[in-house]
Amino acid sequence: MQNAHFPQSVKKTLLDGVTLTDAYAGNVSDSYENKAVGITDKASFSISYTPGATETNNELHLQVEVSPTGEDDDWDIATTQSTSGGEVTIAKLNYKYIGATAVEQKISVPFEINDNFIRVSAKEVGVATNFGTLTLKITLTGN
Repeated sequence: MQNAHFPQSVKKTLLDGVTLTDAYAGNVSDSYENKAVGITDKASFSISYTPGATETNNELHLQVEVSPTGEDDDWDIATTQSTSGGEVTIAKLNYKYIGATAVEQKISVPFEINDNFIRVSAKEVGVATNFGTLTLKITLTGN
């Protein structure tokens, strides 16, 4: 029996052991359909990132895109906003993580999803010779 206070989580792998590149275009996940929009809006990324051998201080960048339909031409980069002096500033919602050494690093990033579909692109910046690998999972946990 499911506990009403702790709704069942839904987890899906979006990127699985991909070798990163220096461009978002090379590492785009399949889309994920959020079937409970308006009900399930809390989510998190579970990230396993390993910079390439002998690499230090490389940066993992994630770009989140959302869509109401999931159609190829209907994706927007997710945004964040801040308010100062009555003015709202809108900016792309990108995540950046600095990998200190070439060992596996596990990261959890909570966020809210308010669209029907989500997909994620990744890239690695600062690579001298060896690109790293990434596994990225999304978990919907309820609101």
